[in-house]
Amino acid sequence: MSKTPAPRLVQAGSQPVFNLTRTIALLEASVQSGIAFETPWQPYCAGDGLRTSFLISEGAPFAPLNGQSADAYTDIVQLGKDFYLRVIKDERRQTSHVISPGEDWLKISFALDGGGMTQAFEQRAVFEHTAGRIEVYLHPPNVVKVEGVDDGCWGSAVSLYVTREFLAQHVTGEMERLPASIRGFLKGPSKELILETVPMTGATMRAVVDVISTRYLGKLRHTYVKAKAYELLCEVVWLLTHESELSDSDLRLSWRDKRQLDKAREIIQGDCVNAPPIATLSRQLGLNQRKLKMGFKQLFGTPIFQYTQNLRLEKALQLLHTGEYSVREIADAVGYSYAKNFTTAFKKRYGMSPKIARKSFNRPSRPQGGGA
Repeated sequence: MSKTPAPRLVQAGSQPVFNLTRTIALLEASVQSGIAFETPWQPYCAGDGLRTSFLISEGAPFAPLNGQSADAYTDIVQLGKDFYLRVIKDERRQTSHVISPGEDWLKISFALDGGGMTQAFEQRAVFEHTAGRIEVYLHPPNVVKVEGVDDGCWGSAVSLYVTREFLAQHVTGEMERLPASIRGFLKGPSKELILETVPMTGATMRAVVDVISTRYLGKLRHTYVKAKAYELLCEVVWLLTHESELSDSDLRLSWRDKRQLDKAREIIQGDCVNAPPIATLSRQLGLNQRKLKMGFKQLFGTPIFQYTQNLRLEKALQLLHTGEYSVREIADAVGYSYAKNFTTAFKKRYGMSPKIARKSFNRPSRPQGGGA
């Protein structure tokens, strides 16, 4: 029997083009490829799963591993005709990107860690990928995504891919409680981007770690991973349909919410001294104050007031460095009515008073030693 060659990866410049459809083609071709399965480098049975290299490697990106293990890899696992799981594990700092043509699959992504990853959906939106949160999204066939890191790290993540028919079977009784965007996906093909985010709970974190770190091989591994995938799916459906039971720190954020919160950050960065108060910003962006305050902290890791103050203090530090202004003048310039309050905030952030910082910046350098 002749071996079926794996499909070649299409390149777009230096960026590989890849999505679930291409991954499934690799998985199907690998059955007749002669690869040694049920091994440390290919832990699944042939046809159940496939482990490939990731973006930065000695060989081609997404090349099936055969004969040696790798610290950086990605797995694709078929759990059913309409249900797939993918693992990414790559802790290396790098600059790498992949182009993903849109597909009619809903993707549920669980990122444990990683830093600096962005997702750009043509000219429609650019978002920073947030570790520690679950992203439920669809970029349809008419939309191309470029995903990657610039001097960052992909980290460890697990993603589920489901069709609308598969998901519909598992949300009966909960349909009306789902977000409107997910209900729209279940009704038929969508031409619009979909994104919902929910918190990564302790249960989901444990399940993701279990999938990535399991030592099982072959059918036992497939059975174990499939059980964990269903556990993750159930947890996500519950989180999407029980927003009222989540705490303020665990708000569900939609695609629109994230876009508006990005705008909030841009407004503050544009003029941190005269940034609008919460009530004004809330009306301007069409977000209620609770979602603005708690969502901003969830998305950017800092309360909105603290974020604004940090920018003002960074500006103050720059002005102190020039040596051209007094502490009183700088306090006024960055929006503090009282120099005492400015000094307290500055010392809390930088560990020294503004006067000491100003002196240290403008201390004359010592004369160089040398001959006569």
